[in-house]
Amino acid sequence: MNDNIFMANITNTAIIFSMIIALITCFFGYKLQKVFYVVSGFAIGAILGAMVIVIICPKNEYFLTVLLITAIIVGIIGGIVSFKFYKIGVFFYMFSTVFSVIYCLSEAILKEGTGSSKDISLLVNDISKGNFSNIKWGIVIVSVVVAIIIGIITIKYIRNIMIAVTAISGGINFSTGLLANVIKFNNLIVILLVAAAAAVLGMTFQFKTTKKSYHRK
Repeated sequence: MNDNIFMANITNTAIIFSMIIALITCFFGYKLQKVFYVVSGFAIGAILGAMVIVIICPKNEYFLTVLLITAIIVGIIGGIVSFKFYKIGVFFYMFSTVFSVIYCLSEAILKEGTGSSKDISLLVNDISKGNFSNIKWGIVIVSVVVAIIIGIITIKYIRNIMIAVTAISGGINFSTGLLANVIKFNNLIVILLVAAAAAVLGMTFQFKTTKKSYHRK
């Protein structure tokens, strides 16, 4: 019983923390872009490193150790590259964010997944096992294509698109955390309406509090 209470407290703390991060992203995403570049670069590097190990390494007693070490090393390299090379950082962040938003929303709308960030971790697991339906492949392909296009466009029009994407992604994550995880209200339409309201407020605030010349050249 005590273990259950402990795990419940950990889960609730994680939900609250993720909601705080979502609000910060929604209202201060453009100003914190360098932080996001490093985080997204690390995440993309870690996922790619882990996927390579899953594909090429035998499943023995050293498998998890090799996977974790590789993921951390490649993730650190990805974070450093994203920080040092501005345009790569922009692309990495926009690709990971747009892909996550489109993929998770599509999963929720088509009832193929939970519609939360949990779907991303499940995606990696499904890819490693080859456990994929045609619908999921379609969602992945569309998400990748749109994410690549927006990532490339953002390099040229960074302020407007960065503000829009951070406000929208932050609004969606906050709305999902509040309604689906805290209140336990899983109506997708209401979640999207609350997310839209938060996104509009976040975009308005960011446009009024940032300058066009803020980003690094």
